[in-house]
Amino acid sequence: MKQVLNSTKKNNVFFVRSLTGLLFVSLIIAAVIIHPYAYAALALLFSGIAVWELARMFLSQEKILFQALRIFISTAFFIVLSTIFLPIKIPYAAVLLLILLALIFALGFFTKRKNTLTSFFALFYVVVPFVLSISFLLESKQNIDLLHSSEFLLSIFVLIWISDSFAYIFGSLFGKHKIYPAISPKKSWEGFFGGAILTFVVAVLFAYFFSRSISTYIVLSFIVVIFGTIGDFLESILKRKCNIKDSSSILPGHGGILDRFDSFLLIIPILFCLNLIFNLF
Repeated sequence: MKQVLNSTKKNNVFFVRSLTGLLFVSLIIAAVIIHPYAYAALALLFSGIAVWELARMFLSQEKILFQALRIFISTAFFIVLSTIFLPIKIPYAAVLLLILLALIFALGFFTKRKNTLTSFFALFYVVVPFVLSISFLLESKQNIDLLHSSEFLLSIFVLIWISDSFAYIFGSLFGKHKIYPAISPKKSWEGFFGGAILTFVVAVLFAYFFSRSISTYIVLSFIVVIFGTIGDFLESILKRKCNIKDSSSILPGHGGILDRFDSFLLIIPILFCLNLIFNLF
């Protein structure tokens, strides 16, 4: 009887996790395909939730008023920074950014220095990557040479999901040699290389399907695998420091927004910088 109940419980967890994952992936794909503004709105929502999760991790006793102010500042920062890419005139955006930074210092002045550091960290760790991801959907403006096809941003998301999913599958089936058990006890080299191989294969197929350079997608697959893993470890370090398992429970079976975007938050700035400096993509 106990085995039957455990089996039923596992099936229910698997169903909830699968349904949540399907809805989550469908929402992102739909937003990317529909319009850059639809994706920008979704990215704004996700970044706001992720900032709340991060603040909740480090400042669990913070008053609701300051939590609301922090989310307001991060939302405004997102909107102002994204308008540089959408764009409006940069001088106006620069003035607004200075005002927002002043608000962050004021928040720290009326609370504690830890609040100020957390606010800055949240802006650059969470908000900036989400804003930079919008640039991959936009036409080249203000002399910034960026990709603007929905296919490329979709490729980034899909390759991240492929890398994460198959690393988990291969790790669960064959994982014996742990990468860094003190930080992430479940991650293994078998899972890493299994996910890497599948990511590489899918990247080549994407290059063929979208009629793009194979070398471009090979570089993209390496960045996704390597920096995605590092991003995952980085969030694991943060969670261990705060002694929590998940950033939140907002996504049943998956944890929080930070848990789902830990790889993304490091991959996007890397891709943006490489493209800006070397015009790789």
